[in-house]
Amino acid sequence: RQWYIDTPNGPCLIAVAVDEAGTIAGQEVFTPARLSFGGKELKVLRISAPILDKQMRSTPRKHPVQCLSEVGFHAARELDYSLFYAFPNFSLGPFLRRYTPGLQLETLTCATVDLSLWRQAGDAARWTVTPATRFEAEYTDLWLEWKRNTPQIFTIVRSPEWLTYRHGAKLVLEVRTTAGSLLGYSVVDVQSGLLMDCLARTPAELTDVLRACLSWLADNVAQIFEIKAMWTPFMRPSLSRLGFVPNGYQFLFGRTVLDPTLSLECFDLDNWHFMPGD
Repeated sequence: RQWYIDTPNGPCLIAVAVDEAGTIAGQEVFTPARLSFGGKELKVLRISAPILDKQMRSTPRKHPVQCLSEVGFHAARELDYSLFYAFPNFSLGPFLRRYTPGLQLETLTCATVDLSLWRQAGDAARWTVTPATRFEAEYTDLWLEWKRNTPQIFTIVRSPEWLTYRHGAKLVLEVRTTAGSLLGYSVVDVQSGLLMDCLARTPAELTDVLRACLSWLADNVAQIFEIKAMWTPFMRPSLSRLGFVPNGYQFLFGRTVLDPTLSLECFDLDNWHFMPGD
């Protein structure tokens, strides 16, 4: 219920596939979110990977994944959603391009940094880093300050409720000034070492927040040897300054515009701060 009904932005849309016996044999989940876009907030949906019974995967008729996507598309438009977005596994690229041609896929590089380079590199005179267990009202203030400082940047709305929903089981590191004010935070998946989210008061301070978190991770989390990050146009300058370099792995990011008054060009990736945790 927590994941599919009681989300911060209302219940998920769930398209289901039913076989000839009337048994549910597949599903695709569309999770609601809000996108800060040009001074307003759009209703958007994140697409999860479809689940299909093995027997349905080889049907000679129209592929069930295509049907599930079309059902989700029509339902979303009726409910005034403006956009689908997705972070599919890179290996699914050929399949998705064949069966969900409406999903515009972009290939993004993965970049990594060796955490051993960041040992004993903290700057206690400038900030403190601690794991966060709750997202209080000051996270709302942080989000509003980010919005004020990035009016032309699209960002999934990061309310305290959304952060709890998306990152409650991840390692969240909050960075504070020596005066105690919240400078920003980073979210890391300890199992994979992937940077899931990062936000600060200003784009320029993203580098400081990530720098502080890298040092803390190097000194406090022995099981992570490197941090991986999605090499997006927006994050690339900060990642480059901190020694991240592209490796051979690649990500996919997909989007489909649902609102007939908008176009794909409206959602230029150069103006979008998106991360895997979105």
